[in-house]
Amino acid sequence: MADHLAFLAKLGPQMIGAGPLFDGTEGHGGIWLVEAGNPADVQALVEQDPFWPTGLRKNVQILEWRQVFRNGQRV
Repeated sequence: MADHLAFLAKLGPQMIGAGPLFDGTEGHGGIWLVEAGNPADVQALVEQDPFWPTGLRKNVQILEWRQVFRNGQRV
């Protein structure tokens, strides 16, 4: 876990947010919100994560997010 967290921290401003997902108390993977040029760049980041070779990541879904609101204001 320490290596994973250090990896995320090293991404700097590219890493907008990250954390685990839960349904009540049961964990359901995690989410990353990253700034990237294209899905292939995101896949490359995922594969650099120390969790990747351990098999802790069973699947990854990469989706594009288009921000409409920030800090209560439309962008």
